[in-house]
Amino acid sequence: METLKKKLNTSGKRLTKQKQAILDYLCSVTCHPDAETVYLEVHKNQKEIGLRTVFRNLRELAKDGIILELHSPEGKRRYDGNAKHHLHFFCRQCQKVDDIFDFKDVMMIKQDSVGQIEQIECNICGVCNECLEKNNTRRKMDPDLDLNRCGYCDDEFSSPSLVGHRLPDIELDAYQNGKFIKVSTANYRGKWLVIVFYPADFTFVCPTELRELAATYANFQKENAEILSVSTDTMYVHKAWHDQSKAISEIAFPMVADPAAKLAKMLGVYLREDGLALRGTFVVDPDGIIKTIEIHANSIGRSADETLRKVQAAKFVYENGNEVCPANWKPGQKTLKPGVSLVGKI
Repeated sequence: METLKKKLNTSGKRLTKQKQAILDYLCSVTCHPDAETVYLEVHKNQKEIGLRTVFRNLRELAKDGIILELHSPEGKRRYDGNAKHHLHFFCRQCQKVDDIFDFKDVMMIKQDSVGQIEQIECNICGVCNECLEKNNTRRKMDPDLDLNRCGYCDDEFSSPSLVGHRLPDIELDAYQNGKFIKVSTANYRGKWLVIVFYPADFTFVCPTELRELAATYANFQKENAEILSVSTDTMYVHKAWHDQSKAISEIAFPMVADPAAKLAKMLGVYLREDGLALRGTFVVDPDGIIKTIEIHANSIGRSADETLRKVQAAKFVYENGNEVCPANWKPGQKTLKPGVSLVGKI
């Protein structure tokens, strides 16, 4: 609370009695109320404060960056006394908005731009445990989720796509070139990153895919792209496979170990019953934004050449924002410039 007051004084704004009461209330609650709720609570102790006054002061505090103004899915504006950007959970049933501070183990993450306070929205929707218990329909929680709430959306609401969202930072063990190393997704900023999930080491389709990736690895590097292959095996199993398999011995890129399925759960490719990952391929741009997603059933292999083509197309669009790539586009071929004159001409 003292930090908020200091920030308000630093901004040159006066801490009025009304703003003091609003900040006191917002800092005393864990969920984030709408303006009407703030008014009702503040009005209990200060009868002279009107609804319009509360509305005006909330907007001023949000505009000055003292509090956050959140846009929740049901259309209301909510207010958070913590002005630092962080994730939020919206319960579809009770419509409460709570904080999520540790998002590394959440499957679906919507991380919005924070250029303006008004752009911050609720990141994850679902049903909180309290509502699930009331309805006697509590869902089984993944033991790895460090959240006292359900992070899944209701069946009638589709899960948000990860395309266009930032890849969360995570550090995992890996095996590469005879060494055990640490791999952090944050260290690949400034490069294109291709994350290739596969079910398991010592299997059948997987070595054919990985060998093909190994053979084209130099071509990916020419595009300023790096490859991370990922499975739920440990780094020790990766080494054993690399030592024994002729196909896998050709791999020079990091073989990432995700035995706790943290990354697999984040990106929505984890098969809970099997403890394995689906064949998922994610292309991430130099800013850490996911650009393409391809997910296969584990009986269907992928094409390294097609993955490379997607990287090349995504890279071209990234560097030439006013042009787009048509079907099966390859470097050197013609692109398209969207515009009124092109409508109906293709």
